[in-house]
Amino acid sequence: MQLGSDFAASLEELPLNQWIGPVASGFGAHLVYITERIEPGKLPFERVKSDLFR
Repeated sequence: MQLGSDFAASLEELPLNQWIGPVASGFGAHLVYITERIEPGKLPFERVKSDLFR
């Protein structure tokens, strides 16, 4: 994760559909606006196959 795991974790608790900030990351402070949350899921093997063999 490029902005850092602390940044990502802090986004999980923020409300939807409003500007929030500043939120700190390894690159500085950010204003964020979250419109939706999508739960991570499993990717199909065919989609990750080339990455696994690399």
